[in-house]
Amino acid sequence: MFEARRDDPLHAVRVVDDVVEPPGPGEVLLAVERFGLSANNLTYALLGDALGHWAPFPASSPDWGRVPAWGHAVVVDGDPGLAAPGSRWSGYLPMAGHFSVRAERHDHRLRAVAPERAGLLPLYRDLSPLPARGGESREDVAVAVLTTSAAALLDDAVAELGPARVVLSSATSRTALTVALLLRRRGVAVAGITSPAHVGAAERAEVYDEVVDHDGVDALGPVRGTVYLDVAGRAATTAAVHAHLGPALLRSIAVGGSHRAAQAGAPPPPAPPGPPVERFTTAGRRVELVDRTGEDAVTALEERARSAIEDWASTHVRVTTTTGVDGVPEVWERLVRGRVEPLTAEVVVPGT
Repeated sequence: MFEARRDDPLHAVRVVDDVVEPPGPGEVLLAVERFGLSANNLTYALLGDALGHWAPFPASSPDWGRVPAWGHAVVVDGDPGLAAPGSRWSGYLPMAGHFSVRAERHDHRLRAVAPERAGLLPLYRDLSPLPARGGESREDVAVAVLTTSAAALLDDAVAELGPARVVLSSATSRTALTVALLLRRRGVAVAGITSPAHVGAAERAEVYDEVVDHDGVDALGPVRGTVYLDVAGRAATTAAVHAHLGPALLRSIAVGGSHRAAQAGAPPPPAPPGPPVERFTTAGRRVELVDRTGEDAVTALEERARSAIEDWASTHVRVTTTTGVDGVPEVWERLVRGRVEPLTAEVVVPGT
């Protein structure tokens, strides 16, 4: 079981043995098949207290926390009225070999009902059923892009605004790449902003109409009706986009952001000129859409996005697989140091 020290989660980490008790009534025991690791997990750790990411999987000591991940797992024991042995599930889980869930059936999903998870939004409580296993490479790709729900919901929210163009920062991040792919499939013009070293990778991804580096924001044409999605959380980039686009900027939306997380607790930067910066949350958008259109419609939206993103990732993303939870600290350090190449995804297979 991978844990991070709550007061220094990027640099103080460990792997501990964890005894999983036999499941009781209303519980199932799952073996983790694989999970993905990305900068999103660093954000979960940095904002663990603020956003409640430490709560779902209590650690062995109050000074430590279990960073959640998105992955696949299979039921190995427990209440057959909840899930049959051998059934496979996808969702929010610990970086571990096994874990237990106290749950109830909620339509076709399993919804965690333990007290530590009762206050979380459904996105962070639900396990969704998976089909029979595909090939290993396809399974790795599926886990590598498992946060497709976020891309689907953000794509849908932005499309409602009717933008003439969308500009995304952190252009080689998983969030930016997948949202750009979905928006471009709708026929929306998409531009990406990234570091000079990553411009080539962003262009090779084939999801952007144009790519500029952080110093090249002035090269973006002032297309009226532009929506800016700040994925990176770099205040300087947001200020430059606002200043350059001026009245052409329709909306400015903050999405995640490892830079923003790293600055948690620091005074907020001055508000940039132009439209106010809005905040997008995946879980909040999903609740809103379910209330408005129903669970089946939202699930269908997510499935369409998942299929498109997996097809794209199978030809554009290289998956690096680590075997064993003991290997997670090394992957974590690579992420912290920024040593994971663009268009590369880290997947961990805990093994037996």
